Amino acid sequence: MFFYLSFIRPPPTKAPVNNTLLITPQIANDLRTESCTTDHELFYDWVRVEDGADIQTRAAVHARRASAKKPTMTKLTTWKAANAYKEVPVPLPPSVREGQMYKLVLAAVPIGPVGPNASAPANTLPPSTGRILLDDERLGRWHPLSVSSMPVLFTYQSRGAPKQEEIERTYEFRITGADAEASASANLTLEEISTQLKGLQLEVPKDCAPGKSRDVRLVIREQTSFDLDKKIWDSGIGMSAWLVQWLNRRFPAPRAAQKGNVAVGEAATRLKDILNSPDAINVLELGAGVGIVALVLAALRSRLANADDKILTTDLESALPLLNHTIEFNASAISPRISVKTGVLDWDESLAEQLPEQESFDLVVMADVAYNHDSFSSLVKILSGLQTMDPAKRPCFVLGYKERDAAERTLWELTEAVGIKFVQIGSVPGHAAGDAPVEIWVAQS
Repeated sequence: MFFYLSFIRPPPTKAPVNNTLLITPQIANDLRTESCTTDHELFYDWVRVEDGADIQTRAAVHARRASAKKPTMTKLTTWKAANAYKEVPVPLPPSVREGQMYKLVLAAVPIGPVGPNASAPANTLPPSTGRILLDDERLGRWHPLSVSSMPVLFTYQSRGAPKQEEIERTYEFRITGADAEASASANLTLEEISTQLKGLQLEVPKDCAPGKSRDVRLVIREQTSFDLDKKIWDSGIGMSAWLVQWLNRRFPAPRAAQKGNVAVGEAATRLKDILNSPDAINVLELGAGVGIVALVLAALRSRLANADDKILTTDLESALPLLNHTIEFNASAISPRISVKTGVLDWDESLAEQLPEQESFDLVVMADVAYNHDSFSSLVKILSGLQTMDPAKRPCFVLGYKERDAAERTLWELTEAVGIKFVQIGSVPGHAAGDAPVEIWVAQS
């Protein structure tokens, strides 16, 4: 489970140049239904925007990340869980002038204990940037995930301006080269691989190809409404972070299995082979939401110079406008040889009719698709159809899951009944005060 910074009262679309700006910040769970119970110091920063883009060079982005111990954000207030609906005045950007546009970035750090018998390490305070680092194993462990408003236009003609209806979060991660081999640990058994995967205890390769290592920055937009398909969910964050951290570590080819949970090692090996394949792969995402998993996968596959992948990310019709924007806005983070397209896929309808030109998929990914028991029969139907599209080439299924109701786990029994058996190969703990980790499950049909 993660906690997220957001706005109960977001900034307006326009604001005067000679007054403070009022907001009501929020720290809550992914669905904004459960407030965080820990008090936090709240920090802010104004980022200048011109022609729709942040005025920051790539070098400046890297410099800010490298100097994480040098705070660049300013303390705004102390956010208290007992007074979570309090309006907070925000000082305007220094020397702001008529017609300029700025985004308001918020970050927070906890005060005192965070979860049972735990407190945030002192060296994590205070924040230097509002970016979310997916390659950090402490992701969301102590801090709620930062947030940015949409651009605020500062003008003397701001009276009656509506409040903003969208927010953004910026995610960064480094992709290491794809060529390094795990010579030092090449003799690990499948059981040992299973143990290491679940704790993400594999070492970052020191000899990865420099030409294939790069930093990735994704900006994901959400809506401030309660529409479930228009915001980030925990499993999307957790699954994306796990994939980044796992593929950035050495993963050895297993020697002959001895004993233990061989299925976990086999499932992980197949997933690794697909994600590191030099050949083009076809990927399908179910329940994409705002598209973070598809974008992270596309960025990870972009480290292979000859990857001509096709990624189809799907959800309800209502999710597509925001999903399309996110894919288009982040196109520069993805190799031009990789195609990422969006579409509607009705789980109750025929796959052949909806995807008449699609022969098969190598990989099917899904995050937080198990929250609605009523959709299980439809979900199992679509998964069963996907595994039989091409009997000679059945896909690898990857599921990011956070338990919200113990009854959700009946999904595993239903999928196994149609020949799809999931095994857990990893987990991401999330916030220290959270209730459930994000689990990573893989199935080989």
